[in-house]
Amino acid sequence: MIDVDKVHRIYYNQCMSNHIHKEVLQSYCDSEDDSLVYDLFSYFKGRVPDRFEAAKAAINAQDNKAFKFQLHALKNSFLNVGALEVAQECQSLEDRSATLNQEALFGELTQLHEKFIAVEAELGQMLRDKVSFKPDPIP
Repeated sequence: MIDVDKVHRIYYNQCMSNHIHKEVLQSYCDSEDDSLVYDLFSYFKGRVPDRFEAAKAAINAQDNKAFKFQLHALKNSFLNVGALEVAQECQSLEDRSATLNQEALFGELTQLHEKFIAVEAELGQMLRDKVSFKPDPIP
């Protein structure tokens, strides 16, 4: 008898590291080229810190519209690199932002920033280890 839970765990472990769903990155690659993943990482690493700073500034200015704009952009950045759960957390914070005080907003934004650092390190390690993001050939 096939242990379905075991198969799911194996698939999950092969397709996801701590934060990154590898199959999302694989969807960007054709059979010849992983370069788009490297470009996405470069963009992610370069732009996301600016988004966090802009979100902090929006909290300080008590500008919920600007804060939501930055959270929406952060969500998309995390989606682009396959960090789906972190993207969902961005969406949740965006949705709840009007109901939270400044201290709570800063606290949750700090937690998201810590996850950004983890995702950045994880993706960087995958690229240094030359993990192939090319999809497995169809038998």
